[in-house]
Amino acid sequence: MASLKELDQRLFENYIEMKADPIVGSLEPGIYAGYFDWKDCLPPTGVRNYLKEALVNIIAVHAEVFTISKELVPRVLSKVVEAVSEELSRLMQCVSSFSKNGALQARLEICALRDTVAVHLTPESKSSFKQALEALPQLSSGADKKLLEELLNKFKSSMHLQLTCFQAASSTMMKT
Repeated sequence: MASLKELDQRLFENYIEMKADPIVGSLEPGIYAGYFDWKDCLPPTGVRNYLKEALVNIIAVHAEVFTISKELVPRVLSKVVEAVSEELSRLMQCVSSFSKNGALQARLEICALRDTVAVHLTPESKSSFKQALEALPQLSSGADKKLLEELLNKFKSSMHLQLTCFQAASSTMMKT
């Protein structure tokens, strides 16, 4: 039994690494695509494509695992989410300074990812998201908070079909 558990753990860790590394590796180039600068950016109009792409890649992992065994989905996705949230936190902490718009854009994207994968959050990933948000300046006005809320709702609405797998996971987990 001990050998089987050890084999399971090694296979699991290799699988997570194989699936999470490309997603994690795409974050930094995606964030800075087009010479994006947190200190000098326009007011946010929505979640940028790099984050949508990362989510679609997480959804692809979900689909792959779900076809094999839906019971494995929480185990796999929680580790993938941990890796992605850890990298996002690291990237936010490396930013020297944010403009008001940059801070709003970063907060939008962190919250969009966190809210989307909420059902797969672990204490480690919650901590990473918290650290990422703490690296940002606070929102200064009610108008900024309102814009953030509107953009989050717009994101959830426009990506509803893609994000359904995370909602379905939460409702099936509650039934068991």
